[in-house]
Amino acid sequence: MTSTGFPTIDDHKSTAAHPGRATTLWRRWKPWLGRGFWLVGLCLAGVLIWLALRQYSLSEIGRAITAVPTTSILLALGFAAASYTCLTLSDVISLRYVGHRLPYRAVALASFVSLSIGHSVGLSGLSSGAIRYRFYRRRGVHLAELARLTLMCGMTVLLGLVALAIAPLASRPELTTRLLGSAGLGYGLASVGLALVLGYWLLAWRRTGPLKVWRWQVEVPSIGMAVGQTAVGAVNFALVSACLYALVRTAGPISYLDLVAIFVIANVATLVSHVPGGVGVIESIVILLLPGEAVVGPVLLFRFVYFLLPLVIGCVMLAGSEWHARRRGAADRDGSAAASPARTAPRDRESASRPRNAPGRALPETP
Repeated sequence: MTSTGFPTIDDHKSTAAHPGRATTLWRRWKPWLGRGFWLVGLCLAGVLIWLALRQYSLSEIGRAITAVPTTSILLALGFAAASYTCLTLSDVISLRYVGHRLPYRAVALASFVSLSIGHSVGLSGLSSGAIRYRFYRRRGVHLAELARLTLMCGMTVLLGLVALAIAPLASRPELTTRLLGSAGLGYGLASVGLALVLGYWLLAWRRTGPLKVWRWQVEVPSIGMAVGQTAVGAVNFALVSACLYALVRTAGPISYLDLVAIFVIANVATLVSHVPGGVGVIESIVILLLPGEAVVGPVLLFRFVYFLLPLVIGCVMLAGSEWHARRRGAADRDGSAAASPARTAPRDRESASRPRNAPGRALPETP
């Protein structure tokens, strides 16, 4: 700082080069805090699984798994594939929201890989968003646009969960009484959910400019996009519920709407707990609300069919995509290097034809 008391440019450079102690500590401990978060989540998942399965022996669990018919497993695989296919439409809508129209094959690849990994890793918005960025940035999608795209995909999930919960909460009073303790509470939650969905549609229909939320401005989607979000989200959760239903129905009589309500409650608990992939949360709630030895096997098979199998396939596809991108990048660099001598050859010949100064001798002056 100068004698006048005003900071100089060098002072600002020194401050930027030497951040405060709090910033330094945060940078040092940030990776460890993230690892600690995942570790706590996995420990919680292990505790929940133990609490849900402690009354069953390994032989009982094995018998429950082998008792599920092959046709039910194949049906569940079909519903799982349909769910992930439906979720690709969420990316299509979100990309159009940020002003991009990409080939469906590229969108489907990015959507499946990001969601198949994000569903099991946890914090799906962040983990799947990071993977999406690796795919979409090659197609010209910027980081700011990706943040809006991730927000749009998250709204699709939320709208779908709320919209799907309306029907069982409003039409199954005996179930809501058993789950929530009161049929009136079920009616109230269904009314709130309907109001939220219709309010979002109304906002998309009437709002023409950006919506200011505190310090941020959010572009409101069109009414067509809003309705499409709700439909895609609801159909996706209906397909996931059907995947679980195809397996659980072999354990005993249960209606599809009852299972939808149970699955919605399990997903809400997963969102609140932030346990990676909802491991233990979904299993514990379904086993708690559908007690019995026979239901354990189908629930564990659901974990394999909808989460673990897509996770393995998604990791393989991600590795293959990264290898292909690096190979293509290396080929582009080699092509550029090979083209460089061809571009510089005429200039080299031109410079070689010019007379040069010999040592100690000057060029003759032109008249």
